[in-house]
Amino acid sequence: MDDLRASGDSCGARVNVVASGVPVGWGEPVYGRLDSDIASAMMGINAVKGVEIGAGFAAVEQKGSEHGDELTPRGFSLEQRGRDAGGISTGQDVLVSIALKPLPASAFRAARSTAKASRPR
Repeated sequence: MDDLRASGDSCGARVNVVASGVPVGWGEPVYGRLDSDIASAMMGINAVKGVEIGAGFAAVEQKGSEHGDELTPRGFSLEQRGRDAGGISTGQDVLVSIALKPLPASAFRAARSTAKASRPR
């Protein structure tokens, strides 16, 4: 990071968030889905270019038998973290990852130029 900063460049980042204690029943099955609301809120943050909830893009590599999580009287059988059930919270932790784009390198050069110009001589 020091070398990157010294070169006047930047890099993107992945930020992982775990929401614990989310009550059972938040969200709706169609238009007010919890995952839709979360994705919308995360995409509203400047520089966010991607949102992943629960298994996210890894789900495309799973079979239905691996990804499905049967509801039993004691809870979900697979206890897959970070999931909702049909857009509604289950009481399990909600896992969200966001991808942040790098700032343009020109922004760092302009900031350095402005800082140098504003120094007293």
